Amino acid sequence: MSLRRNLGRLRVLGELFSNSINSRRAFLTIFKIIGSGGYIQCKHYNVEAEYTFRRSITKGDTICLNDLLFTNDRDYLITNNNQYLKAKQLEGKVIGIYFVPITGKDPRHSWFTALLKDVYDDLHPFNNFETVLVACNILDTDSRAKTDEIPIHCSLPRDPQKLFQDLFSYMPWTAIPFSDVTCRKHLQRSFDVSEKYIFQPKLYIVDQTGMVLQCNSWDILEYYGSLGYPFSDKRLKFLRTEDYLATKQPSLKTLLGSPKRDYVISNNGEKVPIHTFEEKVVALYFYHPDFPDKLTEELKLAYEEFAKIRKIFEVVLVYIYEPYQRQHWRGEKLFWKSEELFWEKFKTMPWLALPFKDTSYKKLKRVFEFQFYDILVPRLVIFGPHGDYIEPFGSHMLIRYGVRAFPFTRKKAVELETKKVKELNLEMLWNSDNVFTRNDGSQVPFSQLFGKRIMFVLESSAADWMSKDSEDLVLYTEFLTRLTERYIQNKGTDYEFEVILISTSMTKSSFYKDLVGDMPWLVSSANELILDLSSSYYWYGISTNELIEFFFPILAFNPDGRVVRKTLYPKFEDVEFPFYAGGLEDEMLSQLITLSMWDYSRFFRYNGRIYT
Repeated sequence: MSLRRNLGRLRVLGELFSNSINSRRAFLTIFKIIGSGGYIQCKHYNVEAEYTFRRSITKGDTICLNDLLFTNDRDYLITNNNQYLKAKQLEGKVIGIYFVPITGKDPRHSWFTALLKDVYDDLHPFNNFETVLVACNILDTDSRAKTDEIPIHCSLPRDPQKLFQDLFSYMPWTAIPFSDVTCRKHLQRSFDVSEKYIFQPKLYIVDQTGMVLQCNSWDILEYYGSLGYPFSDKRLKFLRTEDYLATKQPSLKTLLGSPKRDYVISNNGEKVPIHTFEEKVVALYFYHPDFPDKLTEELKLAYEEFAKIRKIFEVVLVYIYEPYQRQHWRGEKLFWKSEELFWEKFKTMPWLALPFKDTSYKKLKRVFEFQFYDILVPRLVIFGPHGDYIEPFGSHMLIRYGVRAFPFTRKKAVELETKKVKELNLEMLWNSDNVFTRNDGSQVPFSQLFGKRIMFVLESSAADWMSKDSEDLVLYTEFLTRLTERYIQNKGTDYEFEVILISTSMTKSSFYKDLVGDMPWLVSSANELILDLSSSYYWYGISTNELIEFFFPILAFNPDGRVVRKTLYPKFEDVEFPFYAGGLEDEMLSQLITLSMWDYSRFFRYNGRIYT
């Protein structure tokens, strides 16, 4: 009976307590049941409620902007030129509510403000979009974290009002007056933006009816820009569908053009119809002006060379005007580039270009999966005639092979590499009077090896720094062990071959003896080779140090002294290893993809797969 009575008392008190916690000031009450009689002892603590317990505004909610942005005493927003925007002037517009922390950092170089300003400038002439700044005063001593870890730039004042004015002076939109603390705090509570924990600006987008379309919308603005207006899910789905179709049936007309434009421009302002070069190989040159123009110079040489022969090649500049990193605080030169700078750079280039800040610009970046970190390296995307093929690593091919890489396909790259390797002859490696030594001390002159199948293995330095049980060293040890077994097994048969281990250490492979045991083949010092080990005849220009540290390469020659195998990843596929006819081209392609990182899987594949 006493238990039922105690529960009843607690239920009543619980209801009283729950009715009070939604108020700004609340009483914290501690209940304690004393004894079996059910006497309840209460202690009350008057506390300041940190947050209200109501649910914060989120995507899909419908809100009343008038109640949030205006008060009984203020029916306007302010601008940075001391003008007012009345509440009725927001009717019919999509609104961005922009929460920015006042940290004392230089506000002019905020990536977020620059991105939003870029979109705002595009939409403002249509009078369909407005942004409202809500300054979050994290410098307020009452709201600062106890750890005092808020970064303050030493050259700037700590006065919040002054910092707000500096911040707002670079923004073309409206703001809640800094003096209206009550309204700013109310907005922060409504959107659950805590002054203690806002480390970067937040943007909420609300449509004309008051529905919250997006929360923290930076990716949307970065990927779509003003083309994403009104930034609803329906609009974004439509744009994603367009991107998907462009990846499935890519054409220069759909990628470079738009409903309002079917041309690109020359550096003298001439409009060149896109259809005039659809039968050519077209290089889309993603270019950022903050980085060296080495690729530009290489591309100019190729462009001039093709112009002498016939019009088979075209370049279209895709000028990247955004900063290459998301940073709160960077130098001025790393932020949005002006149209004047675009023309200054473009005047030095002989090819065509997409108009500055054209609507197709962001579409090209999305479709070709161009991430912001890719700007660090200028990029050529090769578009074959009528979209027959698309190659994202055209810049690598141009720098490695020059005009010989035309039409910039992987098949052509493999053809060039294979041709170069097939020019290599065994007699080019050593002088005829070179002598090789076996582990038993016997010596064999190079002249006695003519007419035999030969392979040489470049000794890896992995054992110098890897642990005995490391995966790479285990693989290399296994390879050497199996090669020794195959060497002995094939002695005196039709598959007999000789092995020359190219030693890169002074110890003549002493550590391999501990790993593998006695190896019966020949040993030669690397410095006895006539050709440089880092020659492109061998390993695509990889330095010798890198080569022996991370790979265990082999070269195999037929009895006529011609290369039949060149690999950094030797495997025992069949009894004829490593001497078999054919397959050299496939091996070249596989290694080019790996060593040059020509791997399509490195792309994010934002909207389907355009590369095949």
